[in-house]
Amino acid sequence: MVNQKKLALLLILTCCTNVRTQDRSSSHTLYEQRIEQTALTPLDDAGWNKLGVLYCDLNRYDEAVKAFHEALKFNPLEPRLTANLGAAYYFIGRYDDAVDLLEDAVRRDPNLYVAQNNLGQIYLKISRYKEAVKHLKQARQLGQDNDAGNDPDLSNNLGFAYARLKRYREATTYLTEAIALKPDFAIAIFNLGLVRLILNDRSAALEQYAALKTLDQKLADKLLSDIYRGRVLTATTER
Repeated sequence: MVNQKKLALLLILTCCTNVRTQDRSSSHTLYEQRIEQTALTPLDDAGWNKLGVLYCDLNRYDEAVKAFHEALKFNPLEPRLTANLGAAYYFIGRYDDAVDLLEDAVRRDPNLYVAQNNLGQIYLKISRYKEAVKHLKQARQLGQDNDAGNDPDLSNNLGFAYARLKRYREATTYLTEAIALKPDFAIAIFNLGLVRLILNDRSAALEQYAALKTLDQKLADKLLSDIYRGRVLTATTER
């Protein structure tokens, strides 16, 4: 059987924020200017949160942690602030703290899409797949109201989690959904190819290879290698 560790995982954590999409995608220089402008005025919880989000966008996570801590001094019961601190802790490798904070945030407000999605992704990272499925499905349900539930990354991550739980039918469903939402989604195509191979459907795995080789040759080569090695592996063989 194909080693499940070869499945590809894509994590894209985000912060709960009111900053507009065009602002978040602006240049590095604009972020620095906004940080300088923010620092010139006294900050409340919203200001510190905005500063923390900007630091996250610049990958300055230690400073983001400090900013979110300052925000929580003003409003310690605001779950969005707690969730943002949890995301920042994830980025500096403090996974246990990240989980604790995000669990606290969704316990106080189960309707926080970003927090549910982030928590599900962190559980994927630390190989707690049942918990990952729980929170990713909750995020998917919440996202149906604003199309966030039609997120190919979320569908891929659900497929990944189900595959690691050896629930391959559900994995196939969500990976297929991810590809339908984003036909050039190389990671999802790769994962679906491996799941097809685990299910001993070599021809279907080759179909995924054919789709993948025009998108990502490195992933395509990995999949093709597994397909041909799979011919001599038994159902219980692990690499």
